[in-house]
Amino acid sequence: MSELDVYWAKEPVKAKQCIVFVEGDHGYAPWVSLAGFIGDRKPVAHLLSKFHKQEVFNGVPDFMEPGWPLYLIDDTLILNINSWHVNMSGDGTSNFWIYFYPVVRDTCAFLANECKVNRLDFLTVTAAHESFPDEVYEQLDNTKIYKHSFSGGEESKTEIFLLTPAWMFPWFFTKAGGEGGITVTGFKPDDDLVDSNAVETFAEYISDEYNFVFDSDSSLGAVKEITEIADAENKANKILQKSTISEFIGSGKGNVNGDGVMFG
Repeated sequence: MSELDVYWAKEPVKAKQCIVFVEGDHGYAPWVSLAGFIGDRKPVAHLLSKFHKQEVFNGVPDFMEPGWPLYLIDDTLILNINSWHVNMSGDGTSNFWIYFYPVVRDTCAFLANECKVNRLDFLTVTAAHESFPDEVYEQLDNTKIYKHSFSGGEESKTEIFLLTPAWMFPWFFTKAGGEGGITVTGFKPDDDLVDSNAVETFAEYISDEYNFVFDSDSSLGAVKEITEIADAENKANKILQKSTISEFIGSGKGNVNGDGVMFG
């Protein structure tokens, strides 16, 4: 029994390959670069699971569609992992496998078996290297591309520390019978929300590798959206701190279990 539900916008589609990325990756390079290729295309499907982290509040008319959006450009699917469930610090890692083994396994099986995808390319950056001394994991160049295949293809000669989604998707996809790999660039921390060098690096790679046409206005639109979300979150946190909503949630009155966390 699958732990994944797929809601197609119209008819199911098939594709040769799939790009996967995490929307909130540090520096937002995968999202901003891919937005320049996706443009105004609408998702062909949304992938949902009880194992997803899903915000329980919403609003209209600007309703936020739940689930992972799946886009199609020519013969390539693009999967946006826009929510990731478990806190990776402290005890969060011990529960991670329980939550994400089922949904990642079934997502990769869905892509391979139902969409007939034969290649999965996961895009990410090496922001996690900031947590290590250079002699352990050196921060990589954000103007260069590094690749590694889990299916006997090109293997990285560079030491790369991978957060769970970056290795989990291509590895599971390989186990499902396809060709799974990662495409990585470096990360340069600064005061800007968006790592513009890494964005340009990915944009050039995607254009060359997939023969997509880049639209700078769409990419800049993603930057604007990221900035607006960050500003809105800061504003919401300030409002919440001053409101009775936070007192209601914290008191346990909004939660049948009384543990201070509304709706579980």
